[in-house]
Amino acid sequence: ILHCCAVSDVSLIGLRNAARDHFQRGDFATAALILAEAVNREPRDAELWNNLGTTQAILQRTPEAILCYDQALALQPDSSSALSNRAQALLTLGRYAEAIPDFERFLRLVPDHPYADGHLLFCSRSGNFDAEILRFDLERGEAKLFRKVQVRDPSGALSVTPVDVTPDGSD
Repeated sequence: ILHCCAVSDVSLIGLRNAARDHFQRGDFATAALILAEAVNREPRDAELWNNLGTTQAILQRTPEAILCYDQALALQPDSSSALSNRAQALLTLGRYAEAIPDFERFLRLVPDHPYADGHLLFCSRSGNFDAEILRFDLERGEAKLFRKVQVRDPSGALSVTPVDVTPDGSD
């Protein structure tokens, strides 16, 4: 894993750097092993837990990824990246109702994120439907029409088709 020495002899910074290097080269399995060692050494580091979760998700170890995101959020409850990552992982497992609170909290933290509204809509309803994606103004308690879409999911593959919307919200 680390060619210079035993993992136990490498500093936490060295582990972070090695994990990043392996991740960037696409060697996710090695990155996950290094990150696991890093969180064993520094279990109160939310960023390390989030990074390990991301690596687990890429390796299609979604339940393990969710456990890592849970730990990251226990340490840093307002981590927008851990909230978004956990919501995505829950979506992957089809646990839509559990993903909604994470997306709602994420929207409070990052209200202008371009994808969050669509994910929240997808969590709220599944299957074939015509829908409106709303942009939420949580401070004012308002929702404004962002875009109308037609959603088709005949075989489990989501397809979203935008529909032109006039300034007053009609199509």
